Amino acid sequence: MDKTKFFVLILMFSSATFYSQNTKGETSIGFHYGFGNEIKNSNYTYTNNYYKVQVSYLIKETNHFKYELVLQPELNFATHQLLNFYFVTPEETNYIEKREKYTKLKDIKEYALGIGLR
Repeated sequence: MDKTKFFVLILMFSSATFYSQNTKGETSIGFHYGFGNEIKNSNYTYTNNYYKVQVSYLIKETNHFKYELVLQPELNFATHQLLNFYFVTPEETNYIEKREKYTKLKDIKEYALGIGLR
């Protein structure tokens, strides 16, 4: 699934929850998006975009505290490339092969699931 389809899908599910937020319930849903890259690094490049859905389920509410179970499925799109091939030194085994491998631009997809208590 490409980024655009995923973003539209998440947007549809997120917009469907706006009405439900007006009612008092045990479940809430949110959407997070972020991006970033490295800070002035001459050895490598790195960029990242992430999309995250957050689902919170109210377990118990007291006068002073709320206890919630939080689920956060996440999709990350990253790129990475080693720019300074001398970063891999000759002391490492197969350093020539590693230099060739690491200096190519890589597209990375990561799938994560965060589970927590709040």
